[in-house]
Amino acid sequence: MSNLTFAGLSGEIIQTSPNGSFTVVRLSDRVYICGSANNKYKWEENPDEDSGFQAFITYVGIQNESELNQFKELAYRQDATSVTCRSGKRTGWSQELRIDGLPAEAVAHFID
Repeated sequence: MSNLTFAGLSGEIIQTSPNGSFTVVRLSDRVYICGSANNKYKWEENPDEDSGFQAFITYVGIQNESELNQFKELAYRQDATSVTCRSGKRTGWSQELRIDGLPAEAVAHFID
């Protein structure tokens, strides 16, 4: 796989959609982003100059309720507009937080 820089962070491209509308990037074992250069899905726009993404969603893998609360509070302190807990889909963890509206520079706060 190839690498991509997002908000000054180096990440590995894990997946690109067949039509190129989104790219999934692993920034750490726990933190992934799904970014879109064309924002076909009308996500909240928070452009990142490094990656060229117009919009992105952050995913954080969690193990337990303590981490759920810790990362949820951190997301809202960093100006996220929505935080949803769901079964792991992007991160490979059993549970993950989907964080919408996070400023690109705030993603670094979630990396261990």
